[in-house]
Amino acid sequence: MAIAGRQPTGRRPADGPAGDARPGHSPKARQPEASSLVPHRGGTMPLAPPHRPLPATNALVDGVYQVMLDSIVTGELAPGEVVKESEVGELLGVSRTPVREAFRRLAEIGMLRIEVNRGSRIADLDPNHLRQVGDLLAELVGYASRLALPRLSGQDIRWLTTLGEEQMRTALQTPENYRLHAIELHDFFIARADNAVLERVTAGLRPHIHRLVHARQDRLVRLEQAQQFASIIAAVRENDADLLQGIVSAYWRYFTEQMLAAT
Repeated sequence: MAIAGRQPTGRRPADGPAGDARPGHSPKARQPEASSLVPHRGGTMPLAPPHRPLPATNALVDGVYQVMLDSIVTGELAPGEVVKESEVGELLGVSRTPVREAFRRLAEIGMLRIEVNRGSRIADLDPNHLRQVGDLLAELVGYASRLALPRLSGQDIRWLTTLGEEQMRTALQTPENYRLHAIELHDFFIARADNAVLERVTAGLRPHIHRLVHARQDRLVRLEQAQQFASIIAAVRENDADLLQGIVSAYWRYFTEQMLAAT
C-alpha cells in the first residue's frame, strides 16, 4: 500500500495543573471528572462517561485525511485497493482512532468504500458517478464565476489572461499542463466567489475530477476548449455575468466529458 510520504501533525492539549498550589492557599477539594458532569441551568447534571473514545484532535484527523486523499487522487492508492486502519496507522505513526475518522470522512465524499467485515477499498472510477459530479461542478463553478465577477481586480484579470494565453500554447503540446489549468480555473472562481458554503460543497467534489485528470493523462485535449477559455476572458472584460456563468459551466462540462471519453 503506497501512501504519500508525509506525516500528519497534531498536538495533544497540555495537561492542566493538578490543583491550586499557590502559597497561602489550601489545596482545593478534588473535583469530579469533566466527562462525568455537565453544567446546566439547575446546577450540575450527571452524565456518564462516553462508552467509546472521543474523536481524535481535528488537526491529526485532518492530516491523515489529507495524506490519504492525496494518495487516492494521484493514484498511489489504486481503485479497488484494500486499505486497513492498522496498516495506515503504522505507516503514518498514529493510532487507529484518527485513521478511523479519516476513513469515515473519505467514505462520506465517495473516495472509500467501507465494507463490514471485509475492510475498506479505494472507490472505483465510476464513469456515471464522475459524470454526475462533473455536471454538478459545472453548475457550481458557473455560479461561482457570477459571484466572483464584481470582486475581480485588475490583477485577477491579468492572471486570467496569462492563463488563457498559456492554455492556447499548451493545449496540443503539453496537454497534462492544460488539464491542470482547468483545475486552476475552478479554484480561482471558487476562491474569488467568497462564499463559504459553496467552498465547502465543492471541496468534496473537486477531488473526484482531479483524480480523473491524473488517471487520464493519456487523453488528448481539443483546441476548441482552449479557444473557449478566450470567451471566458472576453465575458469578464465585458462584465457580463450571464454570459460568463454560461460559458464557464459549458467549459467545465466539456472538460469533464473529454476526460471521460473512451481512450
